[in-house]
Amino acid sequence: MEPLLSRKRRQTYTSYPTVKVLIMVSDTNDNAPLFKYPVYPNRTSTQNKYFAAVDMFAPANTRAITVNATDADLGRNAEVSYAPNAWTTATPPNPPFLLSDADGSVRTAATFNRNSTIKYRFGVIAQDNGLPVRLSSSTELIVNLIQDKNRMILVVPGPNKEPKVTIPSLETIRRTLQTATGQVVLIERVNPRQYLEGSTIRDDPTGTDIWFVCVNPVTYDICVRDDAEPTNAFMTNEAKEKIRNMLNGVVPMETIRAPFGVTTGQLAFKKTSDILYQYGFASDVWAALIAIAAFIILMCIIVIVYCLVRRPRDPRFLAARANPYDIYAASQIGSHVGPVSLAASEINGHGGAKIDDIEEQCLEYNIESVPAQEQITPQEQPEYVQIREPNTSSFINPRFQGMSELVSYH
Repeated sequence: MEPLLSRKRRQTYTSYPTVKVLIMVSDTNDNAPLFKYPVYPNRTSTQNKYFAAVDMFAPANTRAITVNATDADLGRNAEVSYAPNAWTTATPPNPPFLLSDADGSVRTAATFNRNSTIKYRFGVIAQDNGLPVRLSSSTELIVNLIQDKNRMILVVPGPNKEPKVTIPSLETIRRTLQTATGQVVLIERVNPRQYLEGSTIRDDPTGTDIWFVCVNPVTYDICVRDDAEPTNAFMTNEAKEKIRNMLNGVVPMETIRAPFGVTTGQLAFKKTSDILYQYGFASDVWAALIAIAAFIILMCIIVIVYCLVRRPRDPRFLAARANPYDIYAASQIGSHVGPVSLAASEINGHGGAKIDDIEEQCLEYNIESVPAQEQITPQEQPEYVQIREPNTSSFINPRFQGMSELVSYH
């Protein structure tokens, strides 16, 4: 028997080359959007909040503020959109603002007036477009409505300090005002400088007026310029000198004042009302014409109301309403003899001569005048006259229908 053949392990080889694959993960959605806030006074109460202010008489669709958030991720994970956060429970609920989901701009959704709420607080969410889960963060907005009593103006004198030269320094000016006063400062607008020449307001295009308001960093209420705290912070000579020194090297400061036309202390200037300015009637002529028209309309309304109230009290009106029969008789007969008063004894038959007089007067009072040649038949008698046979009883006149006694004919 032949011995068993031993088997050997065969070594196999592949004909495919080996390749090392390096997979690089460019990004994972591990960062939520973060809001970028303006610089406010360094207080806990001002952290993670946006402050804004808008003119009380601004038209709808006026931009109040733009919130901004960035995401440290890449690609679609870094795409940020914005959405309202629980506006139904805001203060007050459902604030009249519109939020753009694309750029974060907040605009007014309605017009306001002096009866509107002054302060609005509401939330905004910024969320990314990442996968598998979208990350988000939230913030709070505080928007106040501006009236003239809130405004202050920092005056930058010329020459060579026109608005286009001053605008690049606005943020530095705003932060300096905050540092000097401890208030949240919001710049409303920038205009060419104005000054008074006698009682006339003149423009100086070589200077700049910086209009601003301040917000209390604790209560979040917009400051009233003449209140003690804002006055001490901005309007006293000591406060102005302090701010002037701090702005040295940034812009020259002439003063900080109230807008012309607003009463401050003992100084007052004439100005067309805010509502007239809102609708473009920015001249005293228009203001006078509108005031005269309003006065005339008011006087007409007063006269109409007086007539409506006075007429029911007029004696003639009251008499006509109480006894319309008199009006009918007077209009039909023209003139008549009024009824005489009767004593009870006369009605019962005493004093027969007077009964005839009464009968004659009653007939004159109640029967319409007809031409002599026409004959009056019972059918042609007025409805209120009834023909009776002699020695019968009858009511002679509706005016005497309230009498319980009857008059007898003889």
